[in-house]
Amino acid sequence: MKAPRDRGIPMARAPCPRGYRWRAFALYVLYQSLLQVRGYRIRLAQTDQERDQVYRLRWQVYTEAGYLDPARFPDGRFRDRADAVSFSWLAWWKGEPVGTVRATPLKYGIAPVFEYVHDLEEVRAIQDRALELGRYAIVRAHRKGLIGAGLLLRAFVWAIRRAYAYLVWGASRSVTPRVREFSPEMREIPIAASQLRPTDILGYFRKHPQVSVYIVPTCRFRFAAWLRFLAKRVKALVP
Repeated sequence: MKAPRDRGIPMARAPCPRGYRWRAFALYVLYQSLLQVRGYRIRLAQTDQERDQVYRLRWQVYTEAGYLDPARFPDGRFRDRADAVSFSWLAWWKGEPVGTVRATPLKYGIAPVFEYVHDLEEVRAIQDRALELGRYAIVRAHRKGLIGAGLLLRAFVWAIRRAYAYLVWGASRSVTPRVREFSPEMREIPIAASQLRPTDILGYFRKHPQVSVYIVPTCRFRFAAWLRFLAKRVKALVP
């Protein structure tokens, strides 16, 4: 198997330098304080009841968006086999779950990036040191607020503290310019239609026929981009 550099993947180190880790944690604490003032809480789903709420929330958001056929999941829960090896966070607002995101260690070889995409050797080359972010879902009433950014920041800091060298995710190619703002060392892998084999969120791929897989070294995100991103979220709340 070729080394990551031979496949055009930026080199990465783990754990991140101490100063980088401290800046990430300080940014998270600052934003977490703001979330609490606005009535939000984010915590890892650890009990069976909390995990069930994650699956129900995904089902609700994805069926409303037209990504998921509710008839295929008649129990009102959207889960897959990667949930057994993944970590999911729930965002709460006044006691109600309003958002979720999932982190899946790729070393187990079961994740949407493997299930949906055929012959993605670039990800296979780094899977022992990589974490996939996905199953991102926010209820409609809270999508323009603070909590979406808070969930992503929480997963980012979690990956840093556990010394994952790479973050991987799949999304519409429309987000490429935004991702590049966060890390100039991003590797984008456009996915041809012949490579795709989605098994559940078929509606997403119908609405977004051009998709990419993104690979970013965990220790190479720009904190200035994070601050600008979070500032825009805060500004949107000011009357």
